[in-house]
Amino acid sequence: MAKKKQPAKTEIVAEMPEGTQNVDQIRDILFGPQIRELEKSIARLEERLAKETSDLRSTFKQRLDALESFAKEEIEDEREARGSALDKLGRELASLTKDTDKRLTKLDEQARAARKELRKLVLEQSKKLGDEIQSTHDSLAEAVNTQVAELRADKADREALAALFTEVALRIKGESLLPGSE
Repeated sequence: MAKKKQPAKTEIVAEMPEGTQNVDQIRDILFGPQIRELEKSIARLEERLAKETSDLRSTFKQRLDALESFAKEEIEDEREARGSALDKLGRELASLTKDTDKRLTKLDEQARAARKELRKLVLEQSKKLGDEIQSTHDSLAEAVNTQVAELRADKADREALAALFTEVALRIKGESLLPGSE
């Protein structure tokens, strides 16, 4: 607080009516030194208060700056830690991706080789089965042909069979053979 400038006594006297001037003079005589002492004390208190306020502001600002600096350092440390963790995770992910690609390539090659081997086995089996079928077909065809030939050889001619039955029928009746049938 700024100290108020008090008007000079002559100014006060000029402004006040005459009766009040005496009271003021008496008051000044009686209480003047105490008031001046009180004003000095208030001025010292105001100075001390201003100094302490300034000191408190300075201390508060220092502490606030220290806290802000600490927070910035912590944030930066955290940012660096997270950045390095992210970098590490990125490297691990890249490594895992590379390993997975290698495994997939290897599995693809194995699958390709297995398909090739399976095709080869199926082809061999189909050839073997085809050969067996052909062999069975040939033997069955030969057996059928043999049976047909035997049946043809054993088969009686219709006319010869008819003549035989006729002769048997005639003999059963007791008739002789037809002329020219011998």
